[in-house]
Amino acid sequence: MEIPSGGMIVITGVSGSGKSTLVYDVLYASKEKNRACGCASVEGLERFQHVVAVRQKSQISSSTGTPATYTGIFDHIRDIFAATDDAKRLSLRKNHFSFTEKTGWCETCQGRGKVKISMDFLSDVWRVCDDCQGNRYRAEVLSCFYHDKNIAQVLEMTMQEATDFFAGHKTLTAQFAMLQKVGLGYLQLGQALDTLSGGETQRLTLATELMRPAKGTSLYLLDEPSTGLHFRDVEYLLALFRALVAKGHTLIVIEHDSQIILQADYVIDLGPGGGNKGGYLVAQGRVEDIVACEQSITGRFLKNL
Repeated sequence: MEIPSGGMIVITGVSGSGKSTLVYDVLYASKEKNRACGCASVEGLERFQHVVAVRQKSQISSSTGTPATYTGIFDHIRDIFAATDDAKRLSLRKNHFSFTEKTGWCETCQGRGKVKISMDFLSDVWRVCDDCQGNRYRAEVLSCFYHDKNIAQVLEMTMQEATDFFAGHKTLTAQFAMLQKVGLGYLQLGQALDTLSGGETQRLTLATELMRPAKGTSLYLLDEPSTGLHFRDVEYLLALFRALVAKGHTLIVIEHDSQIILQADYVIDLGPGGGNKGGYLVAQGRVEDIVACEQSITGRFLKNL
């Protein structure tokens, strides 16, 4: 089997036809282990500087991580707060404005904003921390303000609100613009990553990749990124794909959504069935060529009836 590099390649097929096995157990595993995995040989992966595997509810899920920390936006925000007059007066540095470090977090809840209550015969219960009132930080950190907002109030902002609030900072403005471009303007900066849907997780991961300076070409592997998305969100996703392709990257996408399949540069269909009947190449090529081939076969079949 030959898979072209460059553009968006979509892998289709029924459930169990071998799509995930090809993408993750063969391609990704071979790149990670630097040898052929699940096949006799694989060539061409050395062309990519990075191979980024993005799965449903992937490894970025975390109860302490947030969109702001994952994207790197929070680093810039902490720099801004550390430069305020309030912070300088209290001798607070950048690390004090992190809710994951002892220097800044509320000692009672350790930056979670809530405390766990163990129940003898029931599941544990979480309640808002009495000391910080859910703000995660110690009092002196919360007493530092930038444009009349403290760090906890900023974390409660959505990406859209933060865009206006930090309008004078070019780097932040560009990062917020990217998140809005992929339809994530409604996310809160301090929202826990483990509350995001699979589609939100994948869009956040890809948007973060686009924020980084381009260093060589990358291969992105995605597992049904349209799952659970409204058709308008799928349009945002496709715009993101086109932006990555325009930068010279390659996307291999497992997908069933016709809206995405029709926008593919190349389609590989596996099957014909699932399980023992799967794993075979059924068709490959440009979408229009595959459609024309299927129409031709259908026409000949009807003619012989």
